[in-house]
Formats: sequence, structure tokens, C-alpha cells
Amino acid sequence: MKPKITVVTVCYNAEKQLEDTIKSVLEQTYANKEYILIDGNSNDGTLEIITKYANYLAYYVSEPDRGIYDAMNKAVSHAGGEWILFMNVGDSFYDSDVLQKIFAYEIDRKYAVLYGDTAVCFRWGKSIIKSECLTAMKRHMPFCHQSCLVRTEKLKDTPFDLKYKVVADYNFFHRLYEQGAEFLYIQIVVSNYENGGFSARNSARNMIETAAINGSDQSRWFPLYRQYKILYYKLLRMLGPITDFFRKLKYNYN
Repeated sequence: MKPKITVVTVCYNAEKQLEDTIKSVLEQTYANKEYILIDGNSNDGTLEIITKYANYLAYYVSEPDRGIYDAMNKAVSHAGGEWILFMNVGDSFYDSDVLQKIFAYEIDRKYAVLYGDTAVCFRWGKSIIKSECLTAMKRHMPFCHQSCLVRTEKLKDTPFDLKYKVVADYNFFHRLYEQGAEFLYIQIVVSNYENGGFSARNSARNMIETAAINGSDQSRWFPLYRQYKILYYKLLRMLGPITDFFRKLKYNYN
């Protein structure tokens, strides 16, 4: 029997993107899985989408919470799988066979975390980002949270610390790494990650919390980093329509 996998999506006012993420999870060919959906009491059409797929969900709830990591902790408390993967709204599995590929072979009990690569999605296409060497954990997350699975028992024993609003996941994995837990890199692309997600939108706080976790002194870089991010997103907004124009021109020409 292949191990049971719990996939979790947490959301709030996500009616425009939620259904695509749900379909991505349900289309996984891996049979022994369950899907949990935690909504933060949305006031748009999110709940209607959730109830549409209620028969395919192991558990769902729509109620106020204290943020994304509080919602994740709620999901963990209901998880029945041996492994858990968080697939955020707007993100998706890279293809329908991802879980099947990961668990094609038996995973040794010594491993606490499995992680792979990520396709970062821009308006004009995807870019495959390889996970960094695990020693990067001393400075920041070396892999995308949507592209990793963690043994559920680890999260049940040590839930996400809610004092970290943006990088509680990094705090969790950093602690595992410092404790000597075993991480296994699997050389496949696991997820499609929408550029400009939760952490990217809160980049300044991301840096502050990351420095607090790993003890680095990054404060002198905050003003420069903030200006860089402002310029970066301005360029994305400028280049997006230009790139779209040339893509359409090429399509019409062909």
C-alpha cells in the first residue's frame, strides 16, 4: 500500500483562482490521497466553489482565523495522511502524475521532508527554478513550500509558530534542519507557483522575520531591498503587455 498523502489548500476570498487549484489536486493520478480545504470565512463566491466540490474533500471549513499559518495548523489537526503538502490558491501541481512519480519507490522512514523543483509562472510563461543546496537553509528557504512534502507527525508535534506572520514555514523547516532531520531532494518539478504570492507581497517583513529566525544581520539591506522590489514589480508591469503583444504577433503570424 502506498502511503496516504494529505493535500491542503487554505484560502480567503479566492473565487477567481480556487477552482483551478482544486482541479489540479483532484486530477492527481495517485490514488491514496485526501484533500482538505480551509477557508477564512470568505465573503465572495469562494464558499460556493468549495461546496461544489464537497464530495471530494476529506474535510473543509469556512470560519475566521488568525492568518494563513493558523489555517494551516487547523488543516494539520484534521490530516489523516502520512505526508502533507500545502498547495496554495493560485498554485497547482506541475502535472497530473507528480505524486505518482514521487512515490513510485518506497521512501525510507528516516526522511522527514521531501522536496523538488518549482515552475515559477509569469504572465508570459514559466521558468523552472531548481531547489538550492540544503545548506541554504541557514539563510533562507532553499525550496518552495508548494514543492515539498513533510511527515504529518512532525507538524502535529510542532505546529507553525503564529508569531511569524510571513515565514512560519521557514521557521519550521529551519528548526528541523538544525535538529538534524533528514531531507530528500527528488529531481522532478512538483508545482507551478504563481509569481507574486503571499511572501513576495510581504517581502520586507519576510526579510525581518527570516533574520530573526536565523540570527543574521540583514537590517542594513532593508531600504535597498525595498527599492529593488518596487523597481522589480514596475518592470514586470511594463514588460508584461509588451511580451504579450509579441507572443500574440508570433501566434497570428504562424
